[in-house]
Amino acid sequence: MKNLEFRLGKEDGASIRAERPKGTISELIQLLAEWDRMAGMGVTKVTLAEERDAHILLEVSNPSVKGDAGASKAFLFSWWAGALTSLFGRELEPRNVAYDKERNVMRCDVVPRLSE
Repeated sequence: MKNLEFRLGKEDGASIRAERPKGTISELIQLLAEWDRMAGMGVTKVTLAEERDAHILLEVSNPSVKGDAGASKAFLFSWWAGALTSLFGRELEPRNVAYDKERNVMRCDVVPRLSE
């Protein structure tokens, strides 16, 4: 699930970049978040850090899947890691996945992938 969603996210990120080559990163991310909402994945908020190498915070309200382990986290956040990898041109991965049951929000940090 993780690898499949990551690959699909990279393809979608490349596709949206090709469709809108003059779009800013923020504009493209907003379009991807709209795709998420229209697909029924939830309402996604993306917060970019000021520094290029800092983490990116993702929050999904009313997520289609709930949980902070296994397929739940891979399904929502691996796709985003792939899409953001494509847009930023560097390998990223989801970390610190958490589900707030009371607020019905899933969150994670998308961070640069450490080389192995």
